[in-house]
Amino acid sequence: MGTQRLSILVGVVALSLCSLVAQGEFRLAQTTSEVSPLKLDEYGDLPTDDEAARLDLFADKLFKQRRLSGRIIAYCESQMERGLYLRRIHGIAKYLTYARGIEANRVAVVNGGYRERFATELWLIPEGSNPPVPVPKSPQPSVSISSAYKFDEECLDCATAVDLYLYGLDEGLQFYAEALRRYPAARGLLIVHPDHDVSIRRALNEAHKAKGLLIKNYGIDADRVIVRSARSRKDGTAVVEMWVVPSGATFPTTTSNKRLQRTRLSVCVGS
Repeated sequence: MGTQRLSILVGVVALSLCSLVAQGEFRLAQTTSEVSPLKLDEYGDLPTDDEAARLDLFADKLFKQRRLSGRIIAYCESQMERGLYLRRIHGIAKYLTYARGIEANRVAVVNGGYRERFATELWLIPEGSNPPVPVPKSPQPSVSISSAYKFDEECLDCATAVDLYLYGLDEGLQFYAEALRRYPAARGLLIVHPDHDVSIRRALNEAHKAKGLLIKNYGIDADRVIVRSARSRKDGTAVVEMWVVPSGATFPTTTSNKRLQRTRLSVCVGS
């Protein structure tokens, strides 16, 4: 009988220990889950209003839960101009800060590398948790150092209800300036395309203002940046294209005409 009672007692103790261990593992798993980052949303190339609606929901979560921080992980596609991509993802952070009132130190922007299609992930990060690691799915495309490439372009007559991009000829110039600094022997080329709503005079003025900012704010030598005019594009959009032209590379051709040349002479080219 004594042996039987001892066996029963040992069994009860073992069962209790298993129960405690299981409860501990459950609490640990529960705690780990509570502090793990949560991917709230993921989307591709959306209309501005649709993207803004998703960002508003993201901001609402951050506003209501002060101990959370936000992380924007973006993935570029190989055919997308690098400057446009950077202006877009950093414009999201500015929208959350200036339009939605989220503190700048609670929102981080991460360049996740490349994927087949442009994508943006919105993450909620609990205090004390490790941030998510980007998962690129395409190799980084090689950039030729012997031929000119278009880094960015800014539309001069595109108006949206909500602006989610940094303006390419002002605050967005920081990325163009970085590209020029990366290749000190390269030159910058701003190509202006007018349309029916944006005159060549206005377009050239915008380009020369941008050149002035590159010189004054980012320390780019004046003789490294050239402004040229060209005919209207087939899509009828007025733009300023921003090119990087490595040393020894051929400048992209621009088709101009006498009217554009006469107008360019009347614009202050010393800015």
